[in-house]
Amino acid sequence: MSRISRATGFAWLRGCSFSRPAVTAVLTVLGLGPGLIAGVCPAEAQGQLPTKNDHVFVPTTFIPDAFVNTTLGITIGYSNTVKSDIPIFAPDGRQIATVTADLLFMNGGVEFNCALRDWIGFMARFNALARSGSSTQTILASGLSAGSGLLLGWEFRLRESESSMLSGSATVGTTSVTLIDVRSYVGNPSLGLSQSYTPLFASIAARYAHGFNDLVGLSAFGEVGSGENPTDDLDNTAFWRLGAAASFNLDQRYDIPLGFALGMRTSSYPITADNPDGNSLAWLVSMAYMGRPDFALTLDTEFERVPIEYHDLTMSYLGVTIGLKYCF
Repeated sequence: MSRISRATGFAWLRGCSFSRPAVTAVLTVLGLGPGLIAGVCPAEAQGQLPTKNDHVFVPTTFIPDAFVNTTLGITIGYSNTVKSDIPIFAPDGRQIATVTADLLFMNGGVEFNCALRDWIGFMARFNALARSGSSTQTILASGLSAGSGLLLGWEFRLRESESSMLSGSATVGTTSVTLIDVRSYVGNPSLGLSQSYTPLFASIAARYAHGFNDLVGLSAFGEVGSGENPTDDLDNTAFWRLGAAASFNLDQRYDIPLGFALGMRTSSYPITADNPDGNSLAWLVSMAYMGRPDFALTLDTEFERVPIEYHDLTMSYLGVTIGLKYCF
């Protein structure tokens, strides 16, 4: 199982079947594509949050939406582990003790979606994250890390009806990660105290949304991909993610400008700094201001559990993310 860093927001994925020059070329084409196709983002329906069957969907960072539109999203968040036993290892890899402490995470991101036509659009996302510990023992055991990630891709409509939307997306991305690992440095000073990596990854996804009525809607997605893992000699692997969220909008029916969302997500590449021993499982409770047709302010609360290899431990993460979403 590949090792993942929550400090990047992207998995340290193992090498995929495509070559690095090929992925770099795709990234370049994706980056230049919107400018070559159009100087602006023309869309037939602009300035409105995603709507189906009179239901305005509550936006969330937990589940990607299924709509091709022009939006700008900004997020900032914080999370930490909950009552976690952090293993401490000797330089030779033996676990010698555990400390009860927290790992702390800060993250922020900007995402832009540009609807070139009503059926196809371009998307770009930039994330920056950092990880630390709540005590000296935790920092010595898990180290410090910081990173940033760039994701570029296309999204396209596959099928649409009055009450539902099915779309797909194809993305490629890169992550820049810097690690300060005291334990590894003590075991092998030749490695240096800090190490930097720039793994590449790619994925395809299917997204679905259904509006049952003006009050209730449902969003879901599935994603598969492949990428590089610098901690495992750039070996080959694949990953997947699945998730769904129910949307409850009170604005249309009760004239209360609030929306709520409840969701669940599982992943084969848990976002953790330790070695996962199985799939992660996460839950979402979200509240949003829905008083405007083109703007939403969201507060996402997430709880995630990740099984860890060490002595059948399960790491639990609790996080809060504030998001702004504007539709052009």
